[in-house]
Amino acid sequence: MLVILAILIALLAPSLVGYIQRANDKAIISECRNAVVATQTELSEAYAKTPGDYSADIPDTIKAAAIALSEMPGEIVNAQADAKHLLLHLTYTRGDKTVVYCRDYQTCTAAGHEELYNIIDGDSGSGDPDDNNTYDGNFTIDGNKFQANGQLDYFHNQTTTQGVYYYNGKYYYLRGGYWAGDNIETYLENNTSSRNNIVIDIDGPVQPFVQGSQLKVGSVYLHNGEYYAFTPDTNSFVPGSYDWLTIDSHPAWFYKLTPAN
Repeated sequence: MLVILAILIALLAPSLVGYIQRANDKAIISECRNAVVATQTELSEAYAKTPGDYSADIPDTIKAAAIALSEMPGEIVNAQADAKHLLLHLTYTRGDKTVVYCRDYQTCTAAGHEELYNIIDGDSGSGDPDDNNTYDGNFTIDGNKFQANGQLDYFHNQTTTQGVYYYNGKYYYLRGGYWAGDNIETYLENNTSSRNNIVIDIDGPVQPFVQGSQLKVGSVYLHNGEYYAFTPDTNSFVPGSYDWLTIDSHPAWFYKLTPAN
């Protein structure tokens, strides 16, 4: 019996360690995200009073105020902002873990700035993990990997093309367009009813498309070997009221997912 238990422990130990590591990574990135939001708040207030040059590092007073505002247990080691006090980089640390936020990671040439949030403790990956998909440019549905168009930055006004984008543990289908609001969460919240963005159900069951079936917004359907997300562009869609609907007759309502290379 002891031998069997020892074998089971040996088999389960790597999975358990991996699960704990992913949970720790998710926690530290969440803390860093909160620190980033608080730091930008403090920077915006400072800009309204006395603009300063924070290209090298922000003042310790702002770091301390941001940590107090965010109520995070870690420390902001350094951070840089542009002339308008928009946060560019921030390094957050707690214990032996460090996360680097990079606003313009897609064009940044700094070493290790490959994602919006980068863990640099030496034994973890980078990115912004969620329970089932660690963002690496792809997302997984039904065991198949598909390409995402990118990540959405909380503060960065972005011009998007039609496609699937990652933000804060979810994948959103966006019709494309430009927003100039204060943050991406405001955009996502304000455009849900108009179907300009739809959360893709990456964890739900993939079903074959059947004409007349009860289609669900955001669900993924299989048709002729291709995967399609159901993305109607009307907020008046009611399941069952479009029995005539097919992928060929209404292609604008079905976004074909692109397989990862």
